[in-house]
Amino acid sequence: MTNNRLRLTTRAPTPDEEFEQLKCVLNRLSFYRSNGYIVELPDISLLQDPKMLEDQDNAFNVFKTSEYNLRFFDKGLKILNSERNILEDLIKKLMSIADLWDFKVFSKYEILLTKYGPGGRYNSNIGRVVLLTTKKGGFKRESSHTVLHEIAHIGIEDSIVKKYSLSHSEKERLVDLLVKMVFTIEFPDYRVQKIGDSRIDSYINNEAIKNLPKTIERYITDFPR
Repeated sequence: MTNNRLRLTTRAPTPDEEFEQLKCVLNRLSFYRSNGYIVELPDISLLQDPKMLEDQDNAFNVFKTSEYNLRFFDKGLKILNSERNILEDLIKKLMSIADLWDFKVFSKYEILLTKYGPGGRYNSNIGRVVLLTTKKGGFKRESSHTVLHEIAHIGIEDSIVKKYSLSHSEKERLVDLLVKMVFTIEFPDYRVQKIGDSRIDSYINNEAIKNLPKTIERYITDFPR
């Protein structure tokens, strides 16, 4: 295990990174809306329209000159940096699951802030969490709740979600239940999303988490793909 050497970094996006984030949101806009997500977009109408992807050079020029502002992220970064030690300890606790089964962990995690999207995203290939913030340093929910939720996604993406072909609603419910149970003391007010598939609830308890792949095998036997 490498969790004692864990390093957490936080930063604001470059113009290119934030534009890529906006493109990703626009590409998935219909998915987000059909699943009940509230999505943050630019105020500029051109940059709200998925059709802008047809002329990305022009859209990027508008974005870079009229939308992107590095100072927008100052307060969010300040809050995250003040929470760094707490977040690292929480991540280490979640990473301890890897001693029990194949929960994917990284020695370094990065939190990249964004102005766009539904709240949080993850990249399971590089250990990155993309976290929505506001100019006042606000977050859609407790920042620690979202960060640990996305890191849990990273941990189960390969060994459970892809392996057992879980749907979006199944994986969201599974991650919510996993985080809620691991952090019962730390997150007494952790909110389980309404979009999750509740059929999985009866399979997940503290004992089941000790061998979650085996638990999910039982679940998909009862609810075949």
